[in-house]
Amino acid sequence: MTRTLLVALTLVSGCDLLNGDGDVTETPIDPTCAGEPADLNGDWTISGTGCRQGCVDEKLNSDNVQFSVGQLLLNQTSGGTLALGGAPTFTDAKISLANARVSGACVAFTINETGIGAKASRGLTSYVFDGDVQPGGTIVGTFEFDGPGPCHGNGRFTADKTR
Repeated sequence: MTRTLLVALTLVSGCDLLNGDGDVTETPIDPTCAGEPADLNGDWTISGTGCRQGCVDEKLNSDNVQFSVGQLLLNQTSGGTLALGGAPTFTDAKISLANARVSGACVAFTINETGIGAKASRGLTSYVFDGDVQPGGTIVGTFEFDGPGPCHGNGRFTADKTR
């Protein structure tokens, strides 16, 4: 079975996620990180909204960036470490998972995307996710990203298990 991962960023107007300090406006999430790691084995989709700034190409700067990651297969060890189940392949990007761990209901991971082929000049973009597993299994939390180039941003995300 072929698995694909799509990281797509879409610009739309208007954003109220960032406060005046450039930090994500806090929505109360009081995670319980103690206990056995939540079971995250399976296919996941991730979506979110945030803000992007610092890009050389002004068209990429936005107060409201929407993104989605589809068909991300995660394998989890008994100790709570996460790994990609199979290597996602694309014609224009290489995807890897780093610093992925689960502790109780707390989840943190990084998705690195490197442009290849015609998109090699795009360089590295790193998405850092930090969230909490909610009753019912959905993960909610915050994310930050750097790249491509000097672009950076942050916001909130939701991840849902598809199977």
